[in-house]
Amino acid sequence: MLGLAAVGLLLGAVGIAGVTTRAIAERMPEFGVRLAFGCAGVDLWRHVVMHQLRTVFTGAVLGVALAAVSGRLVASMLPEAARFDAAVVAAAIPASRILRLNPLSILRDS
Repeated sequence: MLGLAAVGLLLGAVGIAGVTTRAIAERMPEFGVRLAFGCAGVDLWRHVVMHQLRTVFTGAVLGVALAAVSGRLVASMLPEAARFDAAVVAAAIPASRILRLNPLSILRDS
């Protein structure tokens, strides 16, 4: 069971990283404009990470609620599976691309 939980956690982290990477790629012109107008890269990074964590938190709350309803067996496994460390890393690594953005090159490419 622990092995399957680890695989599930890994798949979730890879999924979050993929969605974050795609969202950042699609919003690159917006980020370039924000940086050109003086937004700090760290503030933009924090915005992207917090947006992804809000999504992760919403999914976790719904998942825990559905697991609690599904019975005692699943509820007994929740304390070991309730860690969000991988979610933070999965959202923060792709979002760190924002810190290396050059607003002029992004605006020229758009």
